[in-house]
Amino acid sequence: YWLDINNQITVAKEIEKKLEDVFPKKKSIFRKNLKEYTKKLKELDKLYQTSLSKCKKHTIIVNHNAFNYLAKRYGFSSHSLSGLSPESMPSAKTMKKLIDELKEHNLDVVFYESFGNKNIISQIAKDTNAKVMVLNPLANITKEEAQKGMTYTDIMKENLKKLKEAMKCD
Repeated sequence: YWLDINNQITVAKEIEKKLEDVFPKKKSIFRKNLKEYTKKLKELDKLYQTSLSKCKKHTIIVNHNAFNYLAKRYGFSSHSLSGLSPESMPSAKTMKKLIDELKEHNLDVVFYESFGNKNIISQIAKDTNAKVMVLNPLANITKEEAQKGMTYTDIMKENLKKLKEAMKCD
């Protein structure tokens, strides 16, 4: 849900309202922060729209189904090895289907999450000569990302670089 930047704006507005309810004396601070954050998110959305508007490929392969909101917002397809749980084991039929899609769409990158098991997706990549890259669904962040103080926008920009590479965007 939150990978669609417009949805993230909605979430931020709802959080701001709740904070106002709990801390009414700080209303002006919350509104100022929301305005600044919304501006950053709108700029990020424009960056995504511009960056992903001229891609040679329009499909990504991921280890689990976390990127559909993002894909729908920016006009590409996301096919996954498993459902919403990154720990679920795909069937042989699903694995074959993904391998066929990699070949059909001439894809050379597959994605997984840093907290997910990359063994199966790595084997699919090996079988198809694809590169394996991390795409962050922002449900968790790594220790390194936390130590760097990375924000939603920072991680989304990293994801964008990887999407551009995978989809061969100009």
